[in-house]
Amino acid sequence: MDVGVADREYSPYDNYLEKTYLKLSKVTALSIQDLNEFPDRYPEVEIVTYAGGKFPFLDLQFSIVHSNAVIEHVGNTY
Repeated sequence: MDVGVADREYSPYDNYLEKTYLKLSKVTALSIQDLNEFPDRYPEVEIVTYAGGKFPFLDLQFSIVHSNAVIEHVGNTY
């Protein structure tokens, strides 16, 4: 699972997992916003949109969780 995918890519690091992983049909992208450009670039990826908070998945549903675009939005900045 990739938590916090970017709809529009501004750098080579945006959606890094999708750009580098060979089995995109095994990837689930989790987002709190509707994605317009992402599905066209990565049609094999399953997209789950949710309102935030607790993830809408069962425990141990995924073997690996990747989060490249979320950490800068969490916690205090001071």
